[in-house]
Parts: sequence; structure tokens; C-alpha cells
Amino acid sequence: MTFDEILDQAIEMLQRRGRLTYRALQRQFDLDDAYLEDLKDELIEGQRLAADENGRVLVWIGEAGAPRTWTKSAMNASRWSLRTSLMGRQSGRSSPTMAMKARLRSLAKAILRLENTPTQ
Repeated sequence: MTFDEILDQAIEMLQRRGRLTYRALQRQFDLDDAYLEDLKDELIEGQRLAADENGRVLVWIGEAGAPRTWTKSAMNASRWSLRTSLMGRQSGRSSPTMAMKARLRSLAKAILRLENTPTQ
């Protein structure tokens, strides 16, 4: 199966279920760790269809190209990701890479936007 075929099937699965563990994706598509990372990157960053929750679960957040409507779970996942990254930085661990800094800025902006948006 090609990457695009796996991506399409993963999107359908995630949209239908709303949440998927990374282990379920690995088992369903027989993915190694590197392939799973590529799939996660595409779903979260590339297509912006999902959010990471606690480093273990993908949460569906919406259609590609559609205005992003965040669920409470997706907002909490983003907040958790930002907080843990900032806590690691404050505790004296090695400084984040440029990619991590860009991700933190992106998450901080999204959280600020979301906190000023009325819930539906």
C-alpha cells in the first residue's frame, strides 16, 4: 500500500471514530515507528486534521481547508503539549530545536485564539 492510500484510510478511520491511538494505527496498517511518525506529521501538521493528545492518541479536529473548529479534547491536547514543552525548558533541560520553537509559537497562538473564541 502506498503512503497516500494509508493516509486516506487513516483519515477515514479517524473521522469515523473521532479518536485513535497510535498503537491502533500501527496495528491496522502494520507500520514501523518511522512510518507512524510520518503519518502523524501529515495528519497533525500537513493536513491539520488531527491533534495529539498526551503523545498517545490522535483526535479528529476537522476537515482540511475548513475553518478549524477545536473540540475541548483537541484544545486540552494542545495546551498539554505546550505546557510540557515549556516545563521541560524551564527545568534546565537542553533547549528545543528550531522546529520545536516554531511549534511552540504556533501552539501558543492557537491557544490564545481559542481562549478568545466562544464555545459552540
